[in-house]
Amino acid sequence: MKFHRTAWAILGLALLAMACQKAPTWDGAWTLEQNGQYAEAVAAYEAYLTAVPQSPLAAEVHLRMAHCEESLGDYPRAASQYREITDKFAQTPEAIQAYLALGALYRDRLKDPAQSLDCFEKALTQYLGEPDIRQAIKTLVDAKLKDATNLFTQKDFKDAAQAARAILQTYPEPFVAPDARAQAEFLVDRVERGNRLQGADADQVFVVKEIPFNPSLVQDFPAEAGGSTPTPVQVSTWSSPDNAYRALRKRQGKLDFLYLGMVKGGAAITYHLVRPSGGIAVPAWSPKGSRLVYFRSVGTVQKLDLANAKNRQVQNLYYARDGSLGHYPVFDATGTKIAFVYAKSLWLINANGTNKTKLKTQYPVAPEAKIAWAGDGSMIRYAGVGPGGQETDQLLVLDAQASVP
Repeated sequence: MKFHRTAWAILGLALLAMACQKAPTWDGAWTLEQNGQYAEAVAAYEAYLTAVPQSPLAAEVHLRMAHCEESLGDYPRAASQYREITDKFAQTPEAIQAYLALGALYRDRLKDPAQSLDCFEKALTQYLGEPDIRQAIKTLVDAKLKDATNLFTQKDFKDAAQAARAILQTYPEPFVAPDARAQAEFLVDRVERGNRLQGADADQVFVVKEIPFNPSLVQDFPAEAGGSTPTPVQVSTWSSPDNAYRALRKRQGKLDFLYLGMVKGGAAITYHLVRPSGGIAVPAWSPKGSRLVYFRSVGTVQKLDLANAKNRQVQNLYYARDGSLGHYPVFDATGTKIAFVYAKSLWLINANGTNKTKLKTQYPVAPEAKIAWAGDGSMIRYAGVGPGGQETDQLLVLDAQASVP
């Protein structure tokens, strides 16, 4: 003969009362549950709530009862208990636990995916809706975004993108401030575009969009970028990025010439004239420091030349006769492409002199305008000539693909 579950519960209570001779307690019910006596534990929990109806543990008691019912295989009754918690104790941590447990119950036992997803979504929404949680998320996002930005500034682009992508993947969109999400997305986008641009040929590069220069990006560009004030003609020197070489511009007669010297410890540098270099303006070093690109003008001819600092050999990349060749050519981050101005437009050319291509800009660019690549090669900053002849500070967002659209 089998006892009904209720009979076992009544018997359990009777035995518990006889043994303890006092009102039902939380500890007594918990002990029964720990021992696997789930039916008796449910009865003990119910007796406890009857004896102490205003107990601060009421929500937790209902949660334990639901767990016991689930362990007994009475899933509808367990679901009812979880629902009672979410209804009566909606703003408590136990309600979040109840939503999670109910979601798992619908998913694994009651086979109701829609109800399961609804419960999980409510649990997440309530959890993230807590003011302390929101503040914690903001603090975490701000710290991780700062780390990602620092990695980018240090040119650790791969890790910067991973850190920014982790922010986007970890935290739900409603709980990340729009400006923080935009900054993370911008970092990821820059790294992805920068990777494509690194291996691209000059004629594979195109302008995604053009926007006014944002001062928040000033650290991505050389300090002298964004203006068009010509450098005064005088004796000037420029050290290579690795400090292995030094370039000197010196006037002889009516022309400025380029001299190159190798840096050897603390000894005086011996400079050697680079031929041809007469009429040189301002040379720009390649990122690795072994080459310089520069504009020079002799009579009616302007030339874009490339000099090798190791052997002082010169290669002509481009020339013009109409005075429209820009004075400030610059290498990209890889040293494989050079940006320069010609005929009031921005152009790119491979450092070996091949595949010259024109970039579409909103404003014409004066020959004296300074241009600069961002450190990751994903953008170019230029000084354009806007309406009324006013100088504008513009930013070209670049990308690359197999063929220009």
